[in-house]
Amino acid sequence: MLTGRSLSGRTLAEAWEAGLELFRSPDHLYRHDSERGVAFEVPGLTLFVESADDLALPARYAYPSLVTEYAERVFGAERETSLLHRRMHAWPTREGATLDQIAQATALLRSSPDTRAAAFSLWQPESEYASDFPVSPVSGCFRVIDEAVHLLLVARSVDYWIGAVPELVVFARLLQKVADDLRRRPGGLVYHAWSAHVYEDDCLVHLMADGAP
Repeated sequence: MLTGRSLSGRTLAEAWEAGLELFRSPDHLYRHDSERGVAFEVPGLTLFVESADDLALPARYAYPSLVTEYAERVFGAERETSLLHRRMHAWPTREGATLDQIAQATALLRSSPDTRAAAFSLWQPESEYASDFPVSPVSGCFRVIDEAVHLLLVARSVDYWIGAVPELVVFARLLQKVADDLRRRPGGLVYHAWSAHVYEDDCLVHLMADGAP
């Protein structure tokens, strides 16, 4: 079983492609009957995107509209009704106010670039445990290392064939924005998924078919 694998790529596209190759040999993956069908899984997959500058989509990625939709929920017209946007920018406090976690993390890095506390949370236990669709990204932390801003992101579960690219692109854009606000260059994106999986139909049709690249 491929557990706890770590892969890297110079760009987002290269890192995703490297991870995709793991699913070409499902005999070595964790096969299980999930609530949404048979899945082949890598428990604990870490991707390291060396530079967040290049957001070009991988050539083999078949759902570019999903990237646009995800970006709209975080940066565009749908952000005011987006759960992720609210968690990042309007987290409810015990006092009944809201907290902009990204603004607070940016301010902390501005005043203390060496901090290891510029973190944000997206997992709200009282909501997620009762949800049929708990959020995928769980938490993140911005770091300034060698004068560049890096983002370390943790995800609960991701459909690697369909959903990983939108998540990587959107959070790389967030990294770019924070770096720009700090007048620093964007560095790398470390993306760790507790469950990176591909469903059986996609694995057979797209990754295991004769002549597949």
